[in-house]
Amino acid sequence: MDSKNCRMQEFIPGTIADIFGKMVQVQKLYIIKNFHVKEYKDEDKYRPVQRNKQLIFTIDTKVKEIAETGIFIPKNMFDFFKFEDIIKLSKQHVYLVDVIGIAKKKDVIGKLSNFTNSLGKQQTNIKFKISDGKRKIKVTFWDSFAIQFENAMMDDLEEPVIVIIASAKVSSWRDQTELCNYSPTKFYLNYDHHSVKQLRKKLEDPNFSKHDFSNKRKIVKVCTIAEIKKLPEMFIEEEVVCKANIKWAEETKTGITEFVVHVMKMCKVKKENTVVKNVQGKFWNQFQDETGVIEIVIKDREIRSLLGNNFEQFEIEDKDYPKIRELLSGKDYTMKLLIKEDKIKLQDIVYEETYIFLGFNLDEEMLDPQQGLTNRDSFTGEPSGSSYNLDEISQLNNQ
Repeated sequence: MDSKNCRMQEFIPGTIADIFGKMVQVQKLYIIKNFHVKEYKDEDKYRPVQRNKQLIFTIDTKVKEIAETGIFIPKNMFDFFKFEDIIKLSKQHVYLVDVIGIAKKKDVIGKLSNFTNSLGKQQTNIKFKISDGKRKIKVTFWDSFAIQFENAMMDDLEEPVIVIIASAKVSSWRDQTELCNYSPTKFYLNYDHHSVKQLRKKLEDPNFSKHDFSNKRKIVKVCTIAEIKKLPEMFIEEEVVCKANIKWAEETKTGITEFVVHVMKMCKVKKENTVVKNVQGKFWNQFQDETGVIEIVIKDREIRSLLGNNFEQFEIEDKDYPKIRELLSGKDYTMKLLIKEDKIKLQDIVYEETYIFLGFNLDEEMLDPQQGLTNRDSFTGEPSGSSYNLDEISQLNNQ
């Protein structure tokens, strides 16, 4: 996955798998050069991502680990399917799926089954169900994966447990749809992810089971400052979008950086001042428009990503403010804000962005919750119409 939240599968031939297996670790950041990009073949089944291309490593491929300084890449991203859509996938063998659901410990712990299959081989499996609040779907994990899952469920976890199953195989047995583990399958229990927090919040609703809480595609609200400050409790753990333009302004006598900010709602523009100061490696921005004032913290990693290689020359001290200001100003930005409980209930006026990029183009990626929850009305053997865009892959030099 790259900094544009674009995922692709990488294939390493068996003859060189050991070489790269020793070089690459999960959740580390790498520059990769000299690889091939090839179309999938028809016989390439059970692809973990919704793409028609994959990366192919060769003996000439170069992999170099780098520090997470100039760019921010999320640790994980999921492309969730609604439960009713999963039923449609049981007859296809092209893609694996990501799914989120609720599981109960009592349905998992102590449920391992050991048996001898028809070929005389000893096997282990565990069967349970997950729910989206309205529907249930069967899950069967096999062998060592089943044992790992049961062991993980024995930990001290908040209940009910919210399970993310990434890259699950969808199959059908006796007209019953079920999810199974495949070679790339992973599970996450009560994972620190927006979708988990949102589902946990839905569980507090006494009418939870009467509603369809599967991941529906919805448009994130574009708000003015006044609208953000008056959001009701239903927006807790939801995201909204704010658009701003930071321009150069004269430096104040106190030396604090000052900008002219245009906060926009659609095509409406209002020019005001904003003060920026450093808070533990973050930039604290005060935005104003005709509807009010809001403070937004841009985190250090996002500042690094926006500045790119230019960031290396700074130590984030007072003397660096004018230089950083000059690099960041004069450009259009669109920010996504996660509305936390304290912002609404405690009237905390400082917000943190969860996603920021250059420009005012509100594409599907920005307006889609979590930039990856998709609602598919149909499924074919073609790549999905999700928010991922192949053209947005970071430009790694292929030379």
